[in-house]
Amino acid sequence: LYLAMEQKLQQEFQDLSQPAKEYLMGDQHKANCKEIYDKAGGPLSRDTVAKIRESFSSFVLPKVSEEVRAKLSPLSEEQKNAVWQNISGGADTIELPAFIKLTTGIYTHALANGVDLDNLRKYNDEWRAGFSLLNQ
Repeated sequence: LYLAMEQKLQQEFQDLSQPAKEYLMGDQHKANCKEIYDKAGGPLSRDTVAKIRESFSSFVLPKVSEEVRAKLSPLSEEQKNAVWQNISGGADTIELPAFIKLTTGIYTHALANGVDLDNLRKYNDEWRAGFSLLNQ
């Protein structure tokens, strides 16, 4: 299951525009992830990662078109389990490199399904500025 998801994600990444690839592989994206990781008190538990993802989704989804929203279907519990198992290596928490990889996957999927790169950057900046797990 995870392998199929990983292959789909790699294909989505390959099909992204060059600027999108550069953004996802760039230092700014890593620094943005680190900011959230630090604000969330990393290393991050699965529950904390879920809260971060929900916070980001509830901030961004209302801003994208209905057509794009329809393509961004949530993962099944089975898929979430497979992703966590793979990214955490069976541990209870993940460190920053794993969080960056996870976030890059989520953003790749969003960009591949019609979220505009400039908008993703803008939403991410706005979301990060106000991010806190205290108001979850």
